[in-house]
Amino acid sequence: MAISFLGTSVGAAATNGGNATVTLPTNSAGDVVIAFCTVGSSRAATLTVRTSVVAETFTQIVTTIHTSNCHFGVFRQVLTDPRTQAVFIGTANASDSVAGVAYVFNGVDSTSPEDVTPTSTNGSGT
Repeated sequence: MAISFLGTSVGAAATNGGNATVTLPTNSAGDVVIAFCTVGSSRAATLTVRTSVVAETFTQIVTTIHTSNCHFGVFRQVLTDPRTQAVFIGTANASDSVAGVAYVFNGVDSTSPEDVTPTSTNGSGT
């Protein structure tokens, strides 16, 4: 089966440490969601993305990239059932923000969706 792009969410953002929620395009069990998340914070931040079902946390496929005030990560979720939302978890700190967008694909190998090794880097200002 060929891989097909089903659609993308409209990006979402939240301030004051809140969560940002996006509506996913119509999907089915076995579809793969790729999500991009960034947190604006001057402190260390843990990036988390989940579906509308709290227990379904996305797998991080690109290790979080940290710069002075920005943290970025790429996440994947193979859907076990159709889902309507992806939730980008904020830090709960009033000085921080979170933003994210999600893309949905069909026909992706669900046991090994990407054929790369996760990597990590830290940026520095010049």
